[in-house]
Amino acid sequence: MDRLLKELDWLDGESEAMAAQLIEWAAINSGSDNMEGLTEMLGALRKAFAPLGADEEILTFPWIESIDNDGDTTTLPCGAAYNLTKHESAPIQLLLVGHMDTVFSKTSSFQKLEQINGRLHGPGVADAKGGLMVMLKALETLERSPMAGKVGWEVFINGNEEIGSQGSGKWLADHAKGKSFALVFEPSPVDGAFISSRWGSINLALIAQGRAAHVGRDFASGQNAITALSCLTLALDELNDEETIVNIGTFHGGDAANVVPEKAFAKINIRSASQEAMKETEKVINTLIREMEKTASIKFNQLLLSKRPPKPFNEKSEELYLTIAKTAKELGQSMEWKSSGGVCDGNLLAAAGLPTIDTMGPIGDKIHTHEEWVDINSLVERAKLAALIMMKATH
Repeated sequence: MDRLLKELDWLDGESEAMAAQLIEWAAINSGSDNMEGLTEMLGALRKAFAPLGADEEILTFPWIESIDNDGDTTTLPCGAAYNLTKHESAPIQLLLVGHMDTVFSKTSSFQKLEQINGRLHGPGVADAKGGLMVMLKALETLERSPMAGKVGWEVFINGNEEIGSQGSGKWLADHAKGKSFALVFEPSPVDGAFISSRWGSINLALIAQGRAAHVGRDFASGQNAITALSCLTLALDELNDEETIVNIGTFHGGDAANVVPEKAFAKINIRSASQEAMKETEKVINTLIREMEKTASIKFNQLLLSKRPPKPFNEKSEELYLTIAKTAKELGQSMEWKSSGGVCDGNLLAAAGLPTIDTMGPIGDKIHTHEEWVDINSLVERAKLAALIMMKATH
């Protein structure tokens, strides 16, 4: 084991290079809706990962359904993904997953990068370009070690993770087959803990179709879509409990105060602690819609924008976590874990039956906000842990 630990020593001299590379990546705006920026980021990743000598493939996905500002269904382009494979004939096969897209659009005011007291602040530095940096250095360490060739690996770097992996979800489920376990390089919380179980998430658009009418001349013949959708969303808000969160995120409708609005739409996010709770919530929503259509004479349409099932902390998961906790201890690192209401591609991999650690990225905080930061020292720490986990995979 001491021999393997020595293979990690070279990473101590890589901290500055890792930070510099991360700054370059984070300076590229690769918001999920910025296809030009995602293409640039893909090129930067191909250059950085090329020395690994893996077989590479650019994966493209069909356009995805969405809803525009008028409440009409539309289609949007879906970011491509970067796939690499090496040592496919090795007896142990691992899946490493990260994502290149961020929540910050091309027009976002948050584009600045700065280093303050050992932290790098900037868009995507933790979620999840810092994770990609950890992944790259861990793989470099594996490939220069005596374990090179004894462990096969496949890398999947998603370009549509932040919008629910609508395009790539099926690919992830298919490629979970035949793997021993997965490492997903999402950031760890500020306390350095790993995430064990995760809630599930559904993003849904609800569209109410009524009938327009002049308020003064023909009010009685109108069917108010805003009123009907308001009643429905208030009923949905009553579903919140210990195992369910229903958040009405956006609400739009109407054109003028003297016109009965014929259309209104809302986007809602549902979080469920278990698969049973998720199914029950979906069932109740459908029942409420049918009842509202009868009483208000309004037609409701649903558009599923994304869905990720809950990730339970089962026996297989606990076995993997305990194994990795021993590895962390060998490095003088602690490994605590806790549940989270957040979701990621780890939810999809776990649903496919693959044991998954999905916070192998660096320590960071304030993700999805203009205060996002990553702990620069944790880049090397997590690279060492990920590398040692992979080197020990044959044991």
